[in-house]
Amino acid sequence: MKKALLLASVSAVLTANTAYADLLGANAEFGIFQAENTLTTDSSSVFDLKDESGQYFSADVQHFIPLIPNVRVDAFSLSTTGTSTTAGVSSTAKLDIETKDITGYYGLGLLWVGIEGGLTVRNLEMDYDVGGSTTSVSKSAIPMLYLAATIDIPGTGITLAAESKVISSFDDTTIDDETFKIQYSTPFLVGVEAGYRSLEQKVKNTESKTSGYFIGVTLDI
Repeated sequence: MKKALLLASVSAVLTANTAYADLLGANAEFGIFQAENTLTTDSSSVFDLKDESGQYFSADVQHFIPLIPNVRVDAFSLSTTGTSTTAGVSSTAKLDIETKDITGYYGLGLLWVGIEGGLTVRNLEMDYDVGGSTTSVSKSAIPMLYLAATIDIPGTGITLAAESKVISSFDDTTIDDETFKIQYSTPFLVGVEAGYRSLEQKVKNTESKTSGYFIGVTLDI
């Protein structure tokens, strides 16, 4: 009887640990984003910016604790150069964009479909230089609505995903950040991804639009 109880207890512990292991996870993404860039300011200058590559990084932790949201951090940076023309006179121009996000979200999965929803807080730094004169536009703690959906194709290791981070006219700030991607996971934890991202950010009278394709690697633990 004692042996049976002991075996049952060990089995219960192992089962519980396995269940928790399934509910604990982390993943990371890193890649390069080849983007087309435009900039509009409150001046009469017309910007002609080059297509440049930026970098992105993301880390995500999921857990089984009820009521406490999962946590995700994202970072993105891009620097591009070009010209600015004012009244027929051209000057060198440069644009630097950097975003850092912290997202708390809840997820719901049903068979091969997953849905996530939560709140993102973004720190935005946007600096542009015209003829050696630099203007800095920055905003901290910008709240955005976060929504995402994934579809796993059974037996292939392929996942289709879409996500959106948006805020409209909050403290003179409007952001529309949309991503669509396809991911391939291998049995060795490392995978690859590719997709398209459109990022529009407006702070007062300064608006940048960045869009293009990206490719990267993923790590799923």
